[in-house]
Amino acid sequence: MKQTALGPLLLVLALLLLSACAPGRIRPRGWSGATLQGDILYVATGKGVVLAVEVVDGKERWRFPPANSTEDPGAMYGPPAATEEMVYQGGWNGKVYALKSSDGTQVWQYPRGTESLGPIIGGIAVAQGVVVVPTEGGLHALDASDGSLRWKFPTQGKVWSTPVIADGTVYFGSLDHHVYAVDLSAGREVWRESTGGAVVAQPLVVDKAVVVGSFDRTLSALDAATGKPQWKYPAGNWFWAPAVADAQSIYAASMDGRVVALDPQTGRQRWEAKVSGAVVAPPLLVADRLVVATDASRVHVLRLADGQEEWLYNVGAPVRAYLAGQDNMFYVSAMDDTLRALNAQRGTATWSLNLNQ
Repeated sequence: MKQTALGPLLLVLALLLLSACAPGRIRPRGWSGATLQGDILYVATGKGVVLAVEVVDGKERWRFPPANSTEDPGAMYGPPAATEEMVYQGGWNGKVYALKSSDGTQVWQYPRGTESLGPIIGGIAVAQGVVVVPTEGGLHALDASDGSLRWKFPTQGKVWSTPVIADGTVYFGSLDHHVYAVDLSAGREVWRESTGGAVVAQPLVVDKAVVVGSFDRTLSALDAATGKPQWKYPAGNWFWAPAVADAQSIYAASMDGRVVALDPQTGRQRWEAKVSGAVVAPPLLVADRLVVATDASRVHVLRLADGQEEWLYNVGAPVRAYLAGQDNMFYVSAMDDTLRALNAQRGTATWSLNLNQ
C-alpha cells in the first residue's frame, strides 16, 4: 500500500521540480480545489480554469478565462482566495489574476505583459487589502485593489506552502527547510525557524502557536510570536497536507495514510486512524466530523471523538485539492475535474459537475 500510494506522488514531485525550472517545456497537470464564499463555490481546475458554482445545485455562474479568450493561466494548484467582491488565483504561467466575484471579469493581473513570477504552486492569501503570493523565490505582496507591488520577501527555496495571515503576520513554509513569519504591512521578517525537511504544508495558527508539518516526517508547534519550538510530533512519513483544529484537538494526516488527533498544548496523541492512501488534500472539519480525502480516490468521514470511520465514499479519482464545506455539506474536486457535493451525515452525493464542460 505504501509504495502504491507514494509512487505517483513522488513522480509528481519530481516533475514539479523539473518543470518549474523549464515551465515552457512541460505542461503539468495541477490540482487546486474549492473556496466557499456565501452561497458560491469558487473552484480552480488543474487545467487552468476558475469557475463560480452555486452550492445548491452545482449550476455554473461564470468561468475564467471565458471560452473566447486567448489567456492561458496553465495548471492551478492553490485554491482561489475569495472576498465578497474579488477572487484571486495564481497560475502555472506565473501570473496572478484578480477577478470580479459577480461575473468573473478580470480586474488586473500581475505581473503585466510578458513578465512572469514563475510557476505559482501554493495558494494565495488575502487580508487587510493585501494579496500575498507564494513564488519560486519567496513572497510577493500586492495591493488588492490594483495589483501594484507593495513588497517582496526573499527565501532561499521555492515557496509551495499556502501562506496564512493572522494578527498582521504572514506565516508560511519553504523548500529551503524553514518556516517564516513576516510582517504583513512592510514585509519585514519577524522570525524564521529551521526544520529537517522541505515545508509545503500550509501552516495552522491556533492558540498562539503555528503548527506545521514537514518532509522530515515531523509536525511542529512553534510559538507564533517568536518561532520557538513548543512541541514536536514524529510521524512515519511526510506531512504534505496542513493540519486543522477545533476546540479540543489538532488533526493531522501524513503521506502514509495515518490520521492523528493531538492535544494542542502538548502534542500528545489522542487517537490514530488509518485511511486508504496518501493524504495531500487538507482534511476538513464539517458537521462535527473530520473529512479526509486520499490519493487512493476515497473520502473517509471520521468521528472526532475517536477517529472511527462513519462512512466511505469512492470518488473514482485521486483527491489532492482543497475541500470546502459548511453546515452538513462538503465539496470535493477530484483529479478527473469532477466536483461533487456530499452530505457529511448521510454519505450521499447531492450533485456532481464536470468542470470541463
